[in-house]
Amino acid sequence: ENFYYILQKKLTASQTTLMDKERSKKGKKRKLTESQLLINELEKKAAREKEQDNKEATDDVIKCKPTISIALPGSILSTVPTDELKTYVIGQVARAAALFNVNELIIFDEMSANPQSLSARDVNSMFVNVLQYLETPQYLRRVLFPKHPYLQHVGLLHPLNCSHHMKQDEWSEYREGVVLDRPSKKKSWSYVNVGLSKDARVDMCLHPGVRVTVKMQEPDVSSEERKNYRGSVVSPLLPSIHGLYWGYSVRYAKSFSSVFSDYPYGEKYDLIIGTSDKGGNISDINFNNEFKHCLIVFGGLAGLETCLEGDEELKVEDVRLLFDHYLNCCPRQGCKTIRTEEAIFITLSSLKG
Repeated sequence: ENFYYILQKKLTASQTTLMDKERSKKGKKRKLTESQLLINELEKKAAREKEQDNKEATDDVIKCKPTISIALPGSILSTVPTDELKTYVIGQVARAAALFNVNELIIFDEMSANPQSLSARDVNSMFVNVLQYLETPQYLRRVLFPKHPYLQHVGLLHPLNCSHHMKQDEWSEYREGVVLDRPSKKKSWSYVNVGLSKDARVDMCLHPGVRVTVKMQEPDVSSEERKNYRGSVVSPLLPSIHGLYWGYSVRYAKSFSSVFSDYPYGEKYDLIIGTSDKGGNISDINFNNEFKHCLIVFGGLAGLETCLEGDEELKVEDVRLLFDHYLNCCPRQGCKTIRTEEAIFITLSSLKG
């Protein structure tokens, strides 16, 4: 009995020691896990702060980036006889904007004070729709633009071939995409069609059908094995900081005065230029190029004077008073009149020079 008692005592002591060791291991493991979680949380917090700092720095750079806007009346299409030629004229305007890195195209109604005919409203709508279509990357057009009579002849136009018009096998840090109506594991995720063989997952809940600019993560071995690429939604102005022309936005102004009173950048246009054959010679003007937002306004068939007469909101008598500079960009012209789409090329090339 004494032997069994001593053996039982030793076994109990041994089990107690093992339990103490196991408890000690669990305690160390728990401490290690808590430490690791704390480190991970601190790393995530530092990453978020760094991302926020980078975003604020990027926003500051974007705000300092100069922009160029051009405005013209949709009525320049009213004398063009066929839809094919109307589409061609719009294509010329789009090409000029892309060639000279224009950020915003404004189509305005120059006769807002007078009753409009259906055809006048149609040309404005056609102008806006075709401009937006041409600026959109090819892989997004079927999604964003249903069939419409305005777009019937766009296949005849030369492509803009801007930096964001990419092919499926072409990799870029930035891509345009459209948010898909696709279920995700987390509510904070969305999937975006960016024109690649796989969709991109972004850590943001977005409404399906919205067009976004996505900053893509660099592909690696693991990304090739994933079902989706990774990316983040950024401002469409961000690629321009890296020297990429990322297309133009299109704005419809319901009146001539709305061209000046409505502005998309949160700041007024600080350099406004009007063009007319009655203006001063452009070669006599010295530009210091110190502007944030430049607006260049073109008139219709009868010039900017008629645009002023057709707007009841503007109280000035002389159209020159609306502009910082009122310029004739083609003095000693050989033709009696210059078409607006021609004037855009001449003016932008003269100002760039």
